[in-house]
Amino acid sequence: MRKYPKYKDSGVEWLFDVPENWDIWKMKFLSRIETGNKNTEDAEENGEYPFYVRSDNVERISTYSFDGEAILTAGDGVGVAKVFHYANCKMAIHQRVYKISNFKKVIGPFLYYYIRDNFEKEVIKLSAKTTVDSLRMPMLGNFPIAYPSKEEQHSIVRFLDHKTRQMDSFLGKRQKQIELLKEQKAGIINKAVTKGIDPTAKMKPSGIEWIGDIPEDWIIIKLKYIIKTMASGVSVNSTDEPAEANEYGILKTSCVYTGEFNPNQNKKIDENEYKRMACPVKGNSIIISRMNTPELVGANGFVDKDYEDLFLPDRLWQTVFFKKAEIVPKWLSYFLSSNRFRKLLSSLATGTSASMKNITQEDVLGSFICLPSIDEQNAMIAFFEEESSAIDILISKYQKQIDLMQEYRTSIISQAVTGKIDVREWEPRKKKYKTEELESEMVAEK
Repeated sequence: MRKYPKYKDSGVEWLFDVPENWDIWKMKFLSRIETGNKNTEDAEENGEYPFYVRSDNVERISTYSFDGEAILTAGDGVGVAKVFHYANCKMAIHQRVYKISNFKKVIGPFLYYYIRDNFEKEVIKLSAKTTVDSLRMPMLGNFPIAYPSKEEQHSIVRFLDHKTRQMDSFLGKRQKQIELLKEQKAGIINKAVTKGIDPTAKMKPSGIEWIGDIPEDWIIIKLKYIIKTMASGVSVNSTDEPAEANEYGILKTSCVYTGEFNPNQNKKIDENEYKRMACPVKGNSIIISRMNTPELVGANGFVDKDYEDLFLPDRLWQTVFFKKAEIVPKWLSYFLSSNRFRKLLSSLATGTSASMKNITQEDVLGSFICLPSIDEQNAMIAFFEEESSAIDILISKYQKQIDLMQEYRTSIISQAVTGKIDVREWEPRKKKYKTEELESEMVAEK
């Protein structure tokens, strides 16, 4: 991509130089900024109009409070400087969502691209931290906008619309491939934990409808005769950053979302909260999410070693097994992750909120499982790991491509809207891009 002929100092730390003919104004002089007037509970499942709240998800509602073109962004919560929407329609807006409208000297799509990929830089600079819980009107209004003529803005938007469609298509295909691979991996586990890995094994009725037939030498047993206790921690004040070496951290429920334990999913505990910590993470145990969304309640991960500096919150359980129980904890983790068992727990989960459900210890400990011998459990673990290895390599490869493409997407948008590249004479190629060509272009331009 070529550059503009001449540049000038923007006077903005993160913006650096901008094209000589571009202007720089604060956003409050280029638009009208105000908040919405609706509450979260105003959402209606089958509402006629979009209802913009503080997340990427757009709710529905039966009444609207604004009709026109606007950029919407979260005013507080985890979506600050991360959640942005562009819309031109009848809509309703949450009271803690900012509406940016009535654009002057800038067109809406250009401003949307500009603030979506640059606003976080200014917010972090002003707050001196990596995350911000609340966005104040002056912070938004004083945000510096560098912009060219409207004709150039249209050229930039045309370029970015085309490029982002290509990249989003690539990302969608790769994400779909990852999902299919995960389903393939889950299918291997789902079948083996209830039917075994010997296709010639004689079967018998289990007596449990959701389990079905099992190998003849397996037994049916309740988890309360295998798991001695399920301990949980307490909620403590924490920062948004993960704990570093020689610091204490409390696990996030996301530490088991993938079906494997991820110790990096934690938050550093405030110093004055150390005395309240309980339930350190112990090895050879299973951590289970007891309260979560309907899809994730009951998610678990196997812990292979002690983590003396990590502790459980009240929304996670940690298993302690009877010493004489004939169980390999890692095998049980696979069983608890199977679709059949997860559906069972989901059916038992309760809660007044559709988005948050809870299971009890009685739900888990009172559930039946089918249990093979120790030797068979170990054989199945080896089988799972061998079969999963090639799948995991592919998943890792595709995820790396997704991460690189997302970085490239952010970079190309930022370069275009800040004038680091000149796209005024750009024209889309007539030949359709192949996936490999898009990857090659990404590498070349990075």
